[in-house]
Amino acid sequence: MEKDLILSVDIGTTYMKAGLIDYNGNILKSQRLRMKFISDVSGKAEHDATWLSKNLFKLLKNVIDGYEKRILAIVPSTYIFGAIAVDENYEPLTNLITLADTRSKEVENDLKKILDEEWIFSKTGFPLTFHSPLYKYYWLKSKVLFEEDVRKIRFLSCKDYVISLLTGNILTEPSTASATGILNIRNLVWDNEVLEILGLKESNLSKVVESKSVIDMSDKWRKYLGLDTGVKVVMGLYDGGSVALSGGILNENVGVINLGPTGMLRVISDEPVICQNKMVKLQTLFLLDKKWFPGASVNNAGLVVEWLKKSIAVNLEKIKCDKLKLNKNLIFLPYLTGERSFQFGNNAFGSLIGLTSNHTKIDIFISALEGVVFTLKLMSELLEDQGLFYEAIVVSGSGTKSKIWIDILANVFKKKIKIDVTPEPALFGSAMVGFTAMGYYDTIFNSSKMIKRNFEEHLPNDELMNFYEEKYNIFKNTLEKLYI
Repeated sequence: MEKDLILSVDIGTTYMKAGLIDYNGNILKSQRLRMKFISDVSGKAEHDATWLSKNLFKLLKNVIDGYEKRILAIVPSTYIFGAIAVDENYEPLTNLITLADTRSKEVENDLKKILDEEWIFSKTGFPLTFHSPLYKYYWLKSKVLFEEDVRKIRFLSCKDYVISLLTGNILTEPSTASATGILNIRNLVWDNEVLEILGLKESNLSKVVESKSVIDMSDKWRKYLGLDTGVKVVMGLYDGGSVALSGGILNENVGVINLGPTGMLRVISDEPVICQNKMVKLQTLFLLDKKWFPGASVNNAGLVVEWLKKSIAVNLEKIKCDKLKLNKNLIFLPYLTGERSFQFGNNAFGSLIGLTSNHTKIDIFISALEGVVFTLKLMSELLEDQGLFYEAIVVSGSGTKSKIWIDILANVFKKKIKIDVTPEPALFGSAMVGFTAMGYYDTIFNSSKMIKRNFEEHLPNDELMNFYEEKYNIFKNTLEKLYI
């Protein structure tokens, strides 16, 4: 029987997903499982590492049941900005610390004494905030694991941890590693000068290999899954990179936005982009095949929506677009967990400005959606200042279910919005990398032919574009008065 299926795996902040995809772009079977999340008032926000390792393979076994002989390779993607420490036997010393965890802020003053943030930004393309793995590694080393022998500790991303489970090797790839604040964005190797300042060595981190690297699978888990010895693991990309591939970023002049619990706006570039203005720092990640992925991410997108649903009990799905009242002076700064790409990111906080007794909870909700989109617009302006223009925006993620949010996006950006209705786009993007790595396609560009793209298009409205241009300027001026 021909091996013709990629088993794609995506570990997100909310769900773990797996799917079987053939080289014609058909998803034969998929399942998802909600992640086990641990949090408390200290700022802890973790995924249970033991639960993950146990349930990952249960999920994979359920998905491949009946297809075992057709599996060609497994390709994972995961969220970035996570961190876990493991011992010399690769056993967890901690849980997986997620983006939402704020405890690493404890070492901010210590790090500022030894780090030149502008120098690190120039080398890594990564604006430092307490959300970064660099902060998390230093916090773990100095506050949590200070009694451990640092020479025997490995600091991993979520992706690295999943790769270690699948292969028994401690490996990473550039798209994930470039989100740590430690990888040199130009030569794509760990920067020894940054490591030295942190008191770490390359041996404390994962070995960096290419995203299309093909690795032997762990015998233990291969046998558990009932797979043949020839089944491989392909390194793949981080989840946002996989989503962008699925959305056609290599084939069209588009920007990509993901509206999930967090959000991102990125474009393709032929070189790293190290750039900032008084408000924003661009964040340049690596994608693959000598393509960089500049843009920015926001911590607070769908997370704000979920918080508001619980706090003021609004059902977003029941709000009617044609009955909305526009509120020019009600400004919501949606930075409930700080922000990554602002100059003032560590000090950013949530605020509601201009609230009166005439406003309703729906008004508050809509202003929050606007605040997320305005934040992405700030990032886009800096990209365009660098000559990185795009004609349309491909949008994916759970936020696409909200027509109101998409309408706001179209009118703020004044661009055509193309909603990627591909189910589980991160799984498809990983399959593209997998089939290319395994020789089914000669280039990642040609692998895009496997995706049967289907987009829903939304166009801006002249009247609303004018309204949102004015409100965006009010939003921007408000931020400047508060933080600049």
